[in-house]
Amino acid sequence: MIRLIARIDARNGMHIKTINCEGTKVLRPLEKSIAVFSKGTQAFDEIILLDNVATLYGKQNWLIRDPATFFFCPIPLSVGGAISSPEIATKTLKSGADKIVINSAAVENPALIEKLAKICGQQAIILQVDAKLVGDTYRCCTHGSRELSKICVKSWISAAQQLGAGEIHLTSIDSEGIDVPFPNQLADIASSATRLPIIVSGGISSAGQIHSLNKTFGIDSFSVSSIPNRLNVQINQLRNDLDKLGGTVRWP
Repeated sequence: MIRLIARIDARNGMHIKTINCEGTKVLRPLEKSIAVFSKGTQAFDEIILLDNVATLYGKQNWLIRDPATFFFCPIPLSVGGAISSPEIATKTLKSGADKIVINSAAVENPALIEKLAKICGQQAIILQVDAKLVGDTYRCCTHGSRELSKICVKSWISAAQQLGAGEIHLTSIDSEGIDVPFPNQLADIASSATRLPIIVSGGISSAGQIHSLNKTFGIDSFSVSSIPNRLNVQINQLRNDLDKLGGTVRWP
């Protein structure tokens, strides 16, 4: 079963479109994008919302900036951005997120993943891996994809399950937001390094690409932004195209 997930990159309460994970255009308020992508012909199976500047600027993620508010989303909602402690993680979940997405704090302190898994449950922990090709090696980036770490993507993904992650959200920085497909090399590295569910993002722009990655590497979850926001393709049309290619998809 193929999962189609809306990727929403956030900055200051707005949904932004990114290129190579750098914000380039403001699209609409976050609440409006969540509403659009959770019902009707544009409904996805899930939503991943990444607050791109929360860690960078030392802010709380969008969902918990107003502590008195509970946000209801009719489909599963995962939220990332400056989740660096059990307190922030549980607060994010209690404010309406079904899962949390962690990156920078986990790279700095891998033991945090295990701690969060024990408190929140492994099924609620998504490890965000922002991958950039440096020479002939993919390395992990942090702080909204702006800081290059020394950690190798393959070894990090390999360690994720033992550390306590429940899923991997893998972004190809080099192909994100542009007309370059998600790299097969990165898909191969990820699929061979772990048994965890892998969600790929960055360069996913057609049913044909999704079908190819699914059949070649066994990847069944895809986090997309360009398809509805840049290419103006209806998600139900994407489902139809995948059906014709022999893919199994969920229908709202």
